[in-house]
Amino acid sequence: MDKKLAIIHTTHVTIEPLKNLAAEFIPEVKVINFLDDSIEDGDYYDPEEIWQSVQQGMAKVLSSAEGYNLVAIGITSMAETGLLVNLEDGSPYTPFIPWFDMRAMEQTRFIEANIDQLEVFSKTGLRASYKHGLPKLVWLLHKKGKLPCNVKWLSAADYIAFKLTRAVATDYTLAARTFAYDLKNNAWNVELLEIVGAKAI
Repeated sequence: MDKKLAIIHTTHVTIEPLKNLAAEFIPEVKVINFLDDSIEDGDYYDPEEIWQSVQQGMAKVLSSAEGYNLVAIGITSMAETGLLVNLEDGSPYTPFIPWFDMRAMEQTRFIEANIDQLEVFSKTGLRASYKHGLPKLVWLLHKKGKLPCNVKWLSAADYIAFKLTRAVATDYTLAARTFAYDLKNNAWNVELLEIVGAKAI
């Protein structure tokens, strides 16, 4: 029998086997994501800790799924939570910056002051917010001065998919939450990225 897994991120990592096509879940493993608020810059999640939780949870679920073939893994995300990843060795370049962390307020104002807000809204359906990936990326750029060319911004779900497959990919919904995706043309808003000096998306 085929088996599908759902990796669910909220305040927890939850690994659940999908029982049938009616999407009935049987909870199996749940691990709390511990927030690190000890760093002066703001709140963080440790990406390695979350990845280890996913690995341990998957191992536990799969060990009890004898007779099933794993055919799919579904991964949900943590809103706009994201990080920079080193694409050469797959290591996190930064911790996860939570969606609710407000450190990028100044960068949000910087973005607002340097764009045609109505035009960008017509492309993204969004108004600039500290929650989005792009202000967080600009904050990192301002903090570090320069980012290596081999790093890429990934959402929480994209990071888990990357760790499982080594493929750098996202979907339209998560891309849109960066504030840098043009929904009209299904492409990154290169002009916007150039304006704010961010190329790691």
